[in-house]
Amino acid sequence: ATFAGNPRLLAPIAIGGLVLLSIVLRTRDFGVGFWIDEGLSVGIADRPLSEIPAALRLDGSPPLYYALLHVWMAVFGSSEEATHALSLLFAVLAVPAAWWAARGLFGDTAGLAAALLAATNPFLTHYAQETRMYALVALLGLLACGTFGRAFVLTGTAAALPRAARRRWAAAFAAALAALMYTHNWALFFALGCGLTWLALL
Repeated sequence: ATFAGNPRLLAPIAIGGLVLLSIVLRTRDFGVGFWIDEGLSVGIADRPLSEIPAALRLDGSPPLYYALLHVWMAVFGSSEEATHALSLLFAVLAVPAAWWAARGLFGDTAGLAAALLAATNPFLTHYAQETRMYALVALLGLLACGTFGRAFVLTGTAAALPRAARRRWAAAFAAALAALMYTHNWALFFALGCGLTWLALL
């Protein structure tokens, strides 16, 4: 199915509306005080960049989110609203990312449905308002799914991609998966799922 009227015009309008809805839903508790894990995030990210990996050996988490939060705090400060804004950014970017990932495999209608789900998902709404890495995990997971589909799935709209383009998407998938692994340890389960799916497709 396609959008009524001009798809090239209506798609950005629809995605823009869902992004605005996402922002409205995800800023209602924006200034709530830190809970203990958020305080740990700020405390670790407030160290010099070179000291963050050593601090995380005690925490057990990969360093990417903390490095990004460190840079973000240097620009915007370390208040609840300032650090929550980074998570909000990741959660809002998940809306067009979900549209892009689903549309590349299943078409426009699936892309809009995925964007709607990303904009209204209650877990992502919660994660957008806390200073933790989970909104970034969701964003990177969507990008990894989209690149994986374009690289390895031979059905739907992805089937028309030439081999050279698939190789580029495979490299992009590797980059997204690496970023995901540097964000949360549970990315190992995601990688295992991708590997099993690749074997099934093969």
